[in-house]
Amino acid sequence: MPGRRPTRPGRELARTHHASLMAVEGVVNGHYQAWRRGDPTPVGASLDVMYARWLALAEGERLVLEWPVSRLPETASRTARPRAGRRARPRVEARASA
Repeated sequence: MPGRRPTRPGRELARTHHASLMAVEGVVNGHYQAWRRGDPTPVGASLDVMYARWLALAEGERLVLEWPVSRLPETASRTARPRAGRRARPRVEARASA
């Protein structure tokens, strides 16, 4: 979401999977560059459609995309960690004065 700061769990997730994210970025960029050169790529038709939608936009119009989000399968490392949330405040007991 524009202007929204990354959360601590989100930053941790990106840090944990940094190598995989970089590998995927390479694959995506490879398909994009192939499409730009006119070389065949499995996603070429989809990129053609999206580019046509982009060109058809009038001044000030927005191109909005929505797609389903798939949950990642649970792993031992994800299920072993405690859930993020508010920490309980230390309990302070008042003592009666004598």
